[in-house]
Parts: sequence; structure tokens; C-alpha cells
Amino acid sequence: MKLLQLLIGLVSVILPAIASGATVTIVCGWGSFESCRDGAQAWAQARGHDVRVIRSTPENSLSRRLFRDLLAAQADDVDVFEVYIDWAGTLAKNLVDLRSIPGIADGHFAAALEAFTVDGRLVAVPWFFGDGCLLFRRDLLEKYELSVPQTWEELATYARYVQDGERAAGHSEFWGYVFQGRASDELTYNAVEWFASYHAPGVVAADGTVVVDDPINKTALTQAASWLGSIAPPSVLTMAGTESFRFFTDGNAAFLRYYPGGLIRSEDRASLVRGRVGMADLPKGGPEGRHPQVLSGMGLAVSRYSNAPELASDLVAWLTGPAEEKRRALSAGFGPSRPALYEDPDLVAAYPHYPVLRMALDAAVPGPAHIIGTKYDQAIEVFAEAVHRALAHREPPSTALDEAAATLRRMSSSWRD
Repeated sequence: MKLLQLLIGLVSVILPAIASGATVTIVCGWGSFESCRDGAQAWAQARGHDVRVIRSTPENSLSRRLFRDLLAAQADDVDVFEVYIDWAGTLAKNLVDLRSIPGIADGHFAAALEAFTVDGRLVAVPWFFGDGCLLFRRDLLEKYELSVPQTWEELATYARYVQDGERAAGHSEFWGYVFQGRASDELTYNAVEWFASYHAPGVVAADGTVVVDDPINKTALTQAASWLGSIAPPSVLTMAGTESFRFFTDGNAAFLRYYPGGLIRSEDRASLVRGRVGMADLPKGGPEGRHPQVLSGMGLAVSRYSNAPELASDLVAWLTGPAEEKRRALSAGFGPSRPALYEDPDLVAAYPHYPVLRMALDAAVPGPAHIIGTKYDQAIEVFAEAVHRALAHREPPSTALDEAAATLRRMSSSWRD
């Protein structure tokens, strides 16, 4: 069908059939494609079936729209989708409830299962996870005799101090802090983390009540807006994950908000900061605040319109099983969705930070997507645009959040429609 042809045309990578039985088609994320392909090949060889693996687009929002349209059209071209944690509510009604498959939900982080559960249905199985963290230049903190910042105020102070020092040393384009500031899902996560660090209520409460205009949220966003042009470059407003990570690993920033996998990726050959990067919790919102842990990651879902739902479910169970998650972690650095793997001796030997990371993930909570449901796309666009306007100094943070709250309240009566 045309929608699938569009997806294939955008990514132009299809794995040919490798066995002799029935065929299952899976769409994997841009960054996870190679590891997904390897795992799917192993399943096909073990089960005696063919598998077709398609690489999705690099832009999360475009992938979500394509998946939504394919499922709405009841297309049977794709059996398994790799879905972002925030897509569960949007896509739920067109996905198989996987909870009936024996053992498939066992051993995963509880918050990850919660994020993929909509109206009591497990619409995707957790696959790999993480939460926001702070990457920093160890060498520069040592050079300027600074500790790891514990609050956002300390981050701003230390970032400015290092920035001034590096510019005085001749690096005129050096900045203190970068994050994902493009109006998108990633900016939403940044903002929710800012709110959570102050114990603020976030975007919506557990019962769906809109709380984004809470005064504490406004304080947190006002602080973030003060970073633009001070310690964060104006270009941060156009940065998603790829751009912000490249800016940091090109040696142009002291601190980066990213994900735990970035610590491993900072050691890639192309990185100019190899061997000089550390990782810590995101800062607290003042001395009485907390280090925010908002869960992020991916799961695997089965289309209700699959011609081979049992085989597709078996592929999902294989790819999300402990052996495959361990292989993916060792070979490609993907954070497992299973707490036990963070204490696996082989993984701890490879990644000594895993036990600490497990504690952070144990405390992590999902974002608001599973509460908002099918209106997530529209709701998050309203919120992200409001935050973006405030960061760009086009509107006071208080006004931006008030306007977002008014729009979201008009939408909230039909979160599940």
C-alpha cells in the first residue's frame, strides 16, 4: 500500500527473506536497526520463518504519524512496530493486547509496563529504556576545579564559569550547556524533567486533570528560559538528540542533557571527547528538589491487522527476552528493560555504572502519554510549542503555560476519544 511504500521509500533498507516458512515484517527505529535486524535474523533461523526488517525514519514525529496512518488504514503490510514510549495511547486501539501471552510481561521494570498499558491492555512490550541524565566533560571540571553540579543553579554557575574560561583560552564558540530544544517530544521530556526536579505536578495529573500552569512549573520554565543566550546557544532551539549530542562530542559544550547510552557513544571514533566524559543524575530543583527520573524508551507492538499475529507475538517475545536484551546491551549499548540485567556480571563488567543506573530506573516514572491517550499528538504539540516560545523569549513563561493550560483543558474532556 502507498503508506508502506512511503516508509520504505524514505528509508530504503529491507532485509530479504532468510528462511522458508511464513513471513513476518517488523519496522525498527533508525538508530536501533542493525541490532534489531540481527535479533530478527536469529529468530527467523531458530523458528524457520522469513522475516523482513524495515528501517524507520530518523524523525520520531514522522514515524509516529506514518505508523498511526498505517494502522488507521488497517494495513496488513507490517506485523510488528517499534514504538516510542509516548505513542502507546495514540496507537493503542489498533494494537494487540499482549498481556495474554504467557510470561511476556515478566521481569520488566514496572514503570515501563505501566507506560505501555492503556485501559488495562498491554499494547507493547518494553524493549530498551533509560531516563534523562547529565553528561559532562570530566577533564574540564578537573581543569576548573569544579564538582558535578547538584542543582540547576549550580549547573548554570559552573557552565558559565567553564564557558568563560574556554572562550578566554581561544574557543570562541564554546557553550556551557546544551539540551534538546526543538519543539518536539524531546523538548517535552526536558520540560517535564525541569518540572519534576522541583516536585511540580507536571503536565497532567494521574486522573487527567490539566496542571501545567501550576506556579512551580512556571518557576522551573522561567529558570530554563534564562539559559538561552547565557549558557546555552540560540541554536539549541533547533536541536534534537542527534544535533545536541554531536555539538557536545565535537567538543563545544561542558554539559549535555542526554541519555545513559550517550556515555558509551561518546567513546566512538568520531567523538572528539573520547575518554573525557562522565555521567551523573540531572540536577535537582534547588536544595529541596529531587533528581528527576522520567522514563524514556521503546517497546515492540503487534498490529491488530497482522496476518500472522501469533508469529509476530513470538518475535516480540524473542526480541524482548533476557538473552536478546543482554546481547543488544553488550553489542550496541542499549539499556535493558529488565532490572535483573543491570546486575548481570558480564554487563556490569562492561558498564560499571549499571547498578547505579538501575536505581535511577527503579525510581523513574513514565510521562503523561498513557494518561492523555489518543489526543497525545495534539496535546504535546500545544505543550512543546508553548515551552519553545518561552525559551525563545517570544512570550513570558507564565503566559505560555497559561495559554497551553487553557487549550489542554478544552481538549481534556475527550482524552480517550
